[in-house]
Amino acid sequence: MFPLADGSPTDPRRATQLLTRWEFDWSKPGNFTMARLSDERCEYPRIDERRIGLSYRHGYVACNGGPGSDDIFHRGIGHFDHATKQTRVYAAGSRCAVAEPVFVAKNRDAQEGEGYLLTNIFDEDRNASHLAIFDAEQIERGPIARAHLDHRVPVGFHGLWKAA
Repeated sequence: MFPLADGSPTDPRRATQLLTRWEFDWSKPGNFTMARLSDERCEYPRIDERRIGLSYRHGYVACNGGPGSDDIFHRGIGHFDHATKQTRVYAAGSRCAVAEPVFVAKNRDAQEGEGYLLTNIFDEDRNASHLAIFDAEQIERGPIARAHLDHRVPVGFHGLWKAA
């Protein structure tokens, strides 16, 4: 997305980000495999962080637009099921830009995927953001709650969830 050294623009299609898995063979440094998981343009992939370093089924992304499209912003949140290879999407609308989704387990003992998905959504018409909270198992139904702010939060803002 950055201009070349002479100031000329780069090819915007090269900015497209796709969900891709890289696997490294730690017993043979330098060996790796790469597999495209979806042809859906997306960014900010996240999982239930309790599964980091372990196998996992559920992944969450910002999608619908974004770098490499005609729209710099992502306009939806996606749930990618690694078992079925299917993506379910909540479309926020043409005037709402979504940020990185963050997964929050319902409780300490919840199964993977049982919980909530939080994301910041910038509403261009209000010129303000809101925190949208989704049922992580049914994101396509839309937010189950919203916390409206009176100002804009940059959609590039990254966050984590830390239980009290």
